[in-house]
Amino acid sequence: MAIEQKYKRLYAVYKGAAGDDGDIKRMEDLENLGILEKDILYKVTKINMGSAHTTIKLLNIDGSFNSIAFSFYEVTKDRTVKCDIYDDARFNPYIGSTSTSKK
Repeated sequence: MAIEQKYKRLYAVYKGAAGDDGDIKRMEDLENLGILEKDILYKVTKINMGSAHTTIKLLNIDGSFNSIAFSFYEVTKDRTVKCDIYDDARFNPYIGSTSTSKK
């Protein structure tokens, strides 16, 4: 699977089950199976940002997840920096081509 350039350095850390009842149940089931673990970096392969709901896809894990259950980071060989995907024009189509995030 080819990953879009904007996602190449983007990772998510699972904070715990969150979202609606269906999201929470699915995440708890995946936790119980050892597929999702808190405080682990997961490679993000896609973000589907809506005006009221955002989902993400993770490498090698089926389905999509409510973004509220994750913190996001950009990882390079030298450092890991917190990334606000909601305030970054690379990931949020609703803010246009400018962003207040520090790059």
